[in-house]
Amino acid sequence: MAAAAAERALAEAARRRQGGDRAGAIALLEAALADMPEQVGLLNEMAGMAREGGDLAAAESYLRRLIAAAPGHSQPMANLAIVLRQSGRHDEALAMADGAIAVNPADAAAHNVRGTTLVALGRYAEAATTLERAVALQDDYVKALSNLGIARKGLGQIGAAIEAQRRALALDPNFADGWLNLGDALLGQGDVEAAIAAFRRVLAIDPGHAGAHSNLIFALDYAVDCSLEQAAAERRAWNARFAAALTRSAPPHDNSRDPERPIRVGYVGGAYLKRGSLGALATGVMLHHDPRQVFSIFYSDVVSPDDYTQRLSRGAGAWRETAALSDAALAAQVRADRVDILVDLLGHMGGSRLGVFARKPAPIQVHAWGNSTGTGLDAMDYFIADRVVLPPERQPHYAERLLYLDSWLNAELPRASPDIVPPPAVSQGHVTFGSFNRLLKLNPPLLATWAEIMAKLPGSRLLLKFRGLDDAATQARFRTGMRAHGIADDRLDFLGGTGQYQHLAAYNRVDLALDPFPHGGGVSTVDALWMGVPCVTVCDLRPSGRASASILTTLGLTEWIAADRQGYVELAVARAGDLALLGRLRPQLRQRFRGSILADGLAFARQVEAAYREIWRRWCKAGSLVPAAPLG
Repeated sequence: MAAAAAERALAEAARRRQGGDRAGAIALLEAALADMPEQVGLLNEMAGMAREGGDLAAAESYLRRLIAAAPGHSQPMANLAIVLRQSGRHDEALAMADGAIAVNPADAAAHNVRGTTLVALGRYAEAATTLERAVALQDDYVKALSNLGIARKGLGQIGAAIEAQRRALALDPNFADGWLNLGDALLGQGDVEAAIAAFRRVLAIDPGHAGAHSNLIFALDYAVDCSLEQAAAERRAWNARFAAALTRSAPPHDNSRDPERPIRVGYVGGAYLKRGSLGALATGVMLHHDPRQVFSIFYSDVVSPDDYTQRLSRGAGAWRETAALSDAALAAQVRADRVDILVDLLGHMGGSRLGVFARKPAPIQVHAWGNSTGTGLDAMDYFIADRVVLPPERQPHYAERLLYLDSWLNAELPRASPDIVPPPAVSQGHVTFGSFNRLLKLNPPLLATWAEIMAKLPGSRLLLKFRGLDDAATQARFRTGMRAHGIADDRLDFLGGTGQYQHLAAYNRVDLALDPFPHGGGVSTVDALWMGVPCVTVCDLRPSGRASASILTTLGLTEWIAADRQGYVELAVARAGDLALLGRLRPQLRQRFRGSILADGLAFARQVEAAYREIWRRWCKAGSLVPAAPLG
């Protein structure tokens, strides 16, 4: 009788859901569960509906009841592992997935959730092994194949990652997340155009996929033929589709309008709160705030904290673990913390929380040190830059108001650095150019330009170093590109990812760094100069190509900045041919860098705090923002 009643309740709930009455379906199932508390079908359905509605606590409760009512079944344990992972409780999720596998070693879904949990923890080798087992158990398991691709990309096996994603998409061409993951893998190999096509395919399948649209925006910053106008239009389209309605409905702010009190500043941006190239750009301001001026609050999505995360947390006024919070819940937390200025560190990069900023939880919102082409959000009030990266005439391309510092970037000095050696060309008899930039910056026109430089200097070599360049398929892609312009394979050298000390030491093999374009380097330029290797750059029209020019300008090295592509070629050839100049400059660069604001975290923090104070006083005085125009 109970089983029949449960089936009737499930059928009626399904009918109500199909009719758009989700609340009625939930109420009906809750009433049925009150009469039949151990009916596994009802518990399973309620758990699924709770997960679908984002109520992870309720989903966990239903699944635990289901496991108790039907012990010895792996499926509810695997589902609970998913909920625990989504709740940010990764160790518990891993233990639950292990339990599901112990109950049923042939449960491919349990292996899949174990693998995805390991990916979230950054344990890619274990994840790949686990996901390979899931695929071996079920060779048409689309999600497991795609997750295997993610794990392989994490290991730097970019060619294998692309292969896994293509296998998944061959099984299900309309698998939107597969196209998303393929695009991400293609970016890892530097194939920007193919990645853009993959992200557009996601949006064709699922126009409401905000993450895919952000990925598209991110990739377009690296595309050779994307203009400032196109980049701005794509950002404004994201705002119109995913943010504008949330911004319009945001309630007003009642923060105390005392212009001179300590300002409550919140920082949002997971990748900036771990050791790495992103975190290095904002270290000075985040570690050196004057507590008399700023009470800092960090909203951390970091799943596996490192020593850098711990340093930030120890110096913070407050620290919030937010990985398990939805955008709406995080926005509510920001309001509850009474943040005055909320700072976005990611823009449209991976891990973005622009959905939080769209809800306008703080009276002033600032984008800083992320995408140099801005966010496009109505809710984002300011963009921190300097006049080299973003001249005032670029303001019309930005939704944000430009807020100028003397220098846009600051970088923490390495904990340990190799000694600087003389230019290797002195002993080797040939010049070695180098680029240690992300591979997605190395586009075909750039490779043609580098080939032209190398052709003018017979015997010169090019050293490329970045994570993934020890992958044979990725090396082949660049060898083919350079071979097409007459550069033989034996003039190219490749190095993959290493620890920071080994990464810096590799610059001792380089005479001259070549900055990519149209998207230039940032931290890669800082590293090169720190190791005594000068960098040739071109001051591209797009701000994403002007960070190196900003760094060189701050260091008084403007003679290393070319105005256009031809000037870049001529400058690189001339500088490479002047070994006396390279020899004199090499030991000077580190000292020059050390004496600048680029390395002075305290001075940089005071500069940023002054900018924060300026915009805070404006808000306190006016209660609103004045029309867009550059500040500072």
